Order: sequence, then structure tokens, then C-alpha cells
Amino acid sequence: MAAQRDAMQEVDLEDEAPDDLPVGAAGLPSGPDDPLRRRRARLLRWWPVAVLAVAGVVATQLVLDTRERQRVDAARELDRVVGHDVGPDLVVTPVGRGWDHWRLMGGIEAGDLRVAADESTVGEPRGVTAVDATSGDVVWRTAVEATGPAPGGALPDSPVCSAGDAPVEEIRCLVQDRSAGETDASGYVAQGPLTRSRLLTLDAATGAVLAERELAPVSTAFASGRYLVVVEELEGVVQVRAEDLATGDAAWSTTLPEVPDALALDQEQAAVFAPGIGVEAGHVFVHHAMRGAALRLSDGALEASGRSVWLGRGDRILTTGEDGYTWLRGTDGTGTARVLGNALQLTVDDGSVPGLDLLSDTRTGVGVISAVEPATGATVWSHEVPDWADGSMVLLDGVLYGADTTAVWALDARDGSVRWRTERGRVDAVDDGDGTSMWSSMWVSPMTDGRQLLLVQYDGDQPVLSAWSLASGAKLWTTALPEEAGDQLVVWDHQMYGGGEAMVRLDDAADE
Repeated sequence: MAAQRDAMQEVDLEDEAPDDLPVGAAGLPSGPDDPLRRRRARLLRWWPVAVLAVAGVVATQLVLDTRERQRVDAARELDRVVGHDVGPDLVVTPVGRGWDHWRLMGGIEAGDLRVAADESTVGEPRGVTAVDATSGDVVWRTAVEATGPAPGGALPDSPVCSAGDAPVEEIRCLVQDRSAGETDASGYVAQGPLTRSRLLTLDAATGAVLAERELAPVSTAFASGRYLVVVEELEGVVQVRAEDLATGDAAWSTTLPEVPDALALDQEQAAVFAPGIGVEAGHVFVHHAMRGAALRLSDGALEASGRSVWLGRGDRILTTGEDGYTWLRGTDGTGTARVLGNALQLTVDDGSVPGLDLLSDTRTGVGVISAVEPATGATVWSHEVPDWADGSMVLLDGVLYGADTTAVWALDARDGSVRWRTERGRVDAVDDGDGTSMWSSMWVSPMTDGRQLLLVQYDGDQPVLSAWSLASGAKLWTTALPEEAGDQLVVWDHQMYGGGEAMVRLDDAADE
């Protein structure tokens, strides 16, 4: 270390006067006491410090740029985050009619195919179609009935298809029929109760029907992982069972708790609604006739039940009851903490601040966002949003981004403090052209590309897309949405889409 310290000692450099010594201000050669000579000596002495300072600034900026790039890249790996910088110069690319494109986006992946049910169309039998994942060309289509629906009535439910683990060789599709419901003054016939439910097994490569089985009329079925989960309702009793997809053997069967008499629907009313089912994070979620339940996928054990049951942050189960409270049930359904409020809708959640549940409450007429401890329900922080409107929010790097009817804002999700708030002009319902007004929660539900907060707004009658900096809240730009994009955008597979029946993708011209 001594040698290193010696090496860093100051050295006072003195030049020997050359023959062409510079001339001083009086026209005489500069001597050793000349101010210019002394200044030059000081500069020679301290120039390494200046160089190091500049290098330090450059290195710091490089580190900050690298961290920002890493942060943005990490955000763009998340679902429903745009995977590129969005700018004001939007380029519209047609991607086919809505149903065709959603098949490509959300269809079951079966090798190079994407499989999904067709939209119900008057006069055409319902069916299931597979398209090439690259070209979108139809590879096969299988009709699930002989004739299509007649005009003048409600269209029948489209088939619901699902599949187990990859590689997908078989597709299970639930097909349901209904009786005619009431007829209104115009002669339109509404849908009536379910009369038949059947499950088709299709060959994923060819569309050939491999098997068909009848279920109870009020039923649903969904394949996930290694199981086929079937929910059937008979005379008010709802039974859930799991079958091994490979062998067809029964894995477990569970009967759900009865619905309280005050909430129970009569049989005809209950038959109008097919049971809803979802499989997520090792749980089976079932909803039917004003009641919900969560079951453990591995053995069917009842974990939680209530008016509504769903999966919250950190794979924690949440339920709502007739008492108006939200119950924080934990990951296994055993929790007993309860809070007033509803789980916050998060379009994007990167999992930061994992030890908190985020809620919203509008019972007083003023929106309040709060964070609570999942185990106890104790409030960690709360923040009032006076211009509240129901929508969804974005959580990234411990910051909660949202919008109300007058501003966009960012809160520190750890303590609820305001990072920034930027006024944007009031958002109101717009005239739908026929004397009625139209409102969309999309106008208070921001999107992001990892750098910017993106939100559809209206400038008069013109829908526009606006962007604010995630870091500072500074308004960056506003651009008119192309007519083909409509006024509601969604992010799917890291791309931004809009439109109606004809879907379009919105790209930035700089990326073309």
C-alpha cells in the first residue's frame, strides 16, 4: 500500500526554459515567477483529477443507462406489456377479421397449429377450426352440428375447447344447446335454459372426432395439465370431478356446499347459466348460480367458498361473502382476515411488493386505494382518489400506476406516497351518435411499454393515444388513433391491437 500511496503523491512539474520561451505581457521572456507559467504548472498538477471526474460521470451515466435498459427489458417480458417503444407515428397493419385473428392469438397450441372454436353464425353449423400458426391458413374445420342457427333468435354458445399438457394431440370441446327463451316485441327470441351438454374429443392434427360423451345438461368441462375437470349440476347439487386425461380414470370427486336459500335460484333460472371453471396455480375455481368455490387440483379438497372466489396476488385465494367483506384466505384457503374493499384490478403485475394485497373501496362515493397485510388484514397505507372511476392499473418495480377521470398518477406501492400526478383534462362519457352516451373503463386503464404510461383518451370526438414518462409523469406526446383502430386497445403477446370486426396491429413507424 505504501508504494501505491507514493505513486499517488503530487509532483510539481517545472519546465526548463527553452530558447523560444514565450514572451510576457511586457514583451520580455517569461521567468519562473510569471503567472502564466504558474497556472500551467497547476494545470499539469491537477489534470488527472479532472480526467477522472469526467470519466466518473460518463461511467455513472453508462451504469444508469444499463440499469434502465435492464429494467425496461425485464418489464417487456411480462404479460400485457408492449414489447417495443411506442411512439406517436403509428402504423396500422390489418391482421384479419376479429375471430380469425383471436384464434391465432388465443387458440390452443398444437404443434404448428392454433385451434379454437368458431364464432356462431346464422345459417352455419357451429364448428372448431385449426389454422397454420405462421400463415393463418385453415388446415381443418370440424362441424359440431348438422345445421346452423336460424335468424331471429339469439345465437347459440360457441363451443369451448381446451387441452392438456404439451405436446397436444387431442382437443376437448364442450358443445351446449339451449331451448328458446322469451320473445320480445320485435320478435327476437332470447336464449333459454340449457338442454344438452356434450364433450367431443378431436384429433389435434386432423380434426377427426375421436369420442363423444353426454354430460348433464347444466355442465362444463375443462382440460388442464394432466386432468379433465368436469362440473355438473343436478337438482341444485353441484359436483366437481377430475379425470386422468391419459386413462380416463377418476382422480377425485367433490360436492360443493349448498347455496343459502336466500341466494338460491330456482331450477329454471339456474339452468340458464353454465358453470364457470378455471384452473390456476394448483387450484380449481368454480362459479355457478351466485356461488363460487376453490378446490385443490391435486385431490379436490375444498379450500374456500363464497359469493365469488378468485386468485389474488402471490397466488393467494380471495373470497367475497354476503357480508360485503373480502376475505383474505392465503394460498391454501385457511386465512381468516377480512377487509372492506375489492381486490385491485392489475393489468400488469410484476410481483413487486409481494407482501401486500392491494384493494379499492368506493362505498363512500370516493375511491380509496389501500394496501393490507394478507395475514391480518391490517392497513399499511391508504390513498384517496377523488375522481375515481373503475379501471385497471399497472404495478412495476414497486410503483402503482393508474388513472382517474382527471389525471394519471403513480404511487409508491410500499407506503402509498405520491410519486407524481399529472392532470390530463376530464374524461366523460361520449355521445354514441344515437342520443345515448358511452363510457369505457379502457379510458382509465393504462397500458405500458416499460418506459411510458399509455392511455386512450378523447380530444373532442377524436380518440387519441397519449404517453407519459413512467419515471417523472411528464407528458410526452399525444397522437390521433387511426380510424381502423377504434377507441379501445389491448396488448396481447407484447403487441398492441385495436379495431372491431376487422382487427389491426399498431406499430411505431420508427420500428418499421
